[in-house]
This record gives sequence, C-alpha cells and structure tokens, in this order.
Amino acid sequence: MNIKKSIAILSAKSAIILGKLLGKKGSSAPGSLAMKIYPNILKELSSDITEKIICVCGTNGKTTSTNLIYSLLTNEGKKVVCNNVGANMLPGIACAFIKDAKITGKLNADYAVLECDEASLRHIANHINIDKVLVTNLFRDQLDRYGEIELTAGLLDEAFQKIDGVQLILNADDPISSYFGKKYNSLYYGINYEDKSDNHDIKEGKYCPECKSELVYTNHYYSQMGIYKCSKCEFSRKEPDYLADAVDMSKGLKFDILYRKNKQTIDVDYKGFYNIYNILGAFSVYESLGMVQKSSNQLLIHTSLR
Repeated sequence: MNIKKSIAILSAKSAIILGKLLGKKGSSAPGSLAMKIYPNILKELSSDITEKIICVCGTNGKTTSTNLIYSLLTNEGKKVVCNNVGANMLPGIACAFIKDAKITGKLNADYAVLECDEASLRHIANHINIDKVLVTNLFRDQLDRYGEIELTAGLLDEAFQKIDGVQLILNADDPISSYFGKKYNSLYYGINYEDKSDNHDIKEGKYCPECKSELVYTNHYYSQMGIYKCSKCEFSRKEPDYLADAVDMSKGLKFDILYRKNKQTIDVDYKGFYNIYNILGAFSVYESLGMVQKSSNQLLIHTSLR
C-alpha cells in the first residue's frame, strides 16, 4: 500500500465530508488537496477503470447529458465514476475518483462518465486515458470565459491531439463542433425536423469553419443548429449515425432514433427541443458502447430525465 497515496485519499474524503456538513455541493477543493499531497493520484485511480472513460464537453447540455449516460450505465448494473455534482475542472474530476476509491488506493469501477470544462479538457487529458468524448455544441455564450468560439474550439482540438485513439461523438447539426470530425475518428448524431416557425435568425456560427464562407441552411432549428452546407466549398452537415426522426412535441417529447438499420422510439414527459439533443447524444454514447437493450431503453431514459 502506498502510504502517501492513502493519506491523500483520506484527507480528500475527510474534506468531502466536511464540505457536505457545511452545505457545499460540487466543491473541487478536496481534489486539489489530494493532488498536492500525491500528484499522480488521478492518473493512478483512473487506470483502475476496467472498461471506458467518457468525457462530455460543450456549451449547453453537458450536465444533463452526463447524468443521462451515468443513469443508463448504472441501470445496466455497471459501477460508474461520475462528477454529477458539476465540478468539471481538473480538481473536481480528481474528487469524483477519490470519492469512490478505497483508502488503500484502489478503485473498483467499470466506467467513468465525466463532465469536463472545455478549457480544462487539455489538462485532464494529461492525467486520464480518455476513450470517448461527447461534444454537445459550441455556442457564443462561452464568450465571457474564453472569447471567440474559435478559441474554445482550439482548446478542445489541443486536448483531442493528446488523446491517442479517441472517438468523438459529435452533434452533426452544429457546424462548429461537427468540424472536429475532419481530423478525428467520429460518430455523428442529429435531428430530422421541419421547423415551420419564422425564427431563422442565425446570429453566430453561420460561417463555414473550412473556408469562412456563409453557410446555406435547408433546415434551421435554433442558433447555428440545423441542416447546412457551405456556399463555396464542400463542407456540409454529415449524415448522422444516430438520427432523431418523426419528432412530435405536442405532448412532451416523442421521436424515433434511427441507427444501424434499427429504430428506438423515445416517448418522455419532457419539454424543450434542446432535450432531444441531450437524449440523442447520451443514446449515441450508450449504443456505441454496445449496450442498448430495446426492451428497457425507453424506461431508462424516462427514469434518467425524471
């Protein structure tokens, strides 16, 4: 047993308990404490994951998507490390692993599902061997933290370059995040929906990430999301591997997910077009792990969202 590692875990666990008593949720301070005592703690604990490590990034929807994936996997009986309290920078990720670790320094878990801050992923990748990254979307409301969307995309690209063999799960309807598929092994998810409203004002992300020409939309959902192609070069929306079709929002959310010549119907008492993306992204990760059970998936997603 590594005494220094055990002291780091014990100190962090004590700090977690103290934080709960003080009413602090999602604190990353225990993780910072542990990494000061034993800098390799995250690298060593994450190496105990027996299956896959999945990270979730993006401007909107990453907390919901993380919790959905976590619920789907735990409902399969899997042991999952997850920072579902929202501390998504490096110390918070360390805290999530330490919380589930034994004082002896060992961790018994099948998967890790981690919400990650976009600017922090490049640092997290120095400590963890990441297998999959779900990118929900990249919108302008990150401006106050990182500046232009292009800067945020650049920070993510820096992280992806560090991750050998990473598989990205990308939102095909977002031209900015889907552009990562040009460089990395990727799967895509998207929606087939005819928006009959008059709200088609694309304020951000309406230019081609390849040649900077204006994008032309044949179907627009909101912000830069939709079905698009470049007015000058060959860049266009990728054909989704996971497609939400037959969307009905008259009572909650009902739609079919078409994938690999299969169909899964989702029918949940939940509002918001954006939640189709959250469900679809989580389903894409889940199915890519080879774990979809048609008889139970609808109930699992319903339980996760509730």
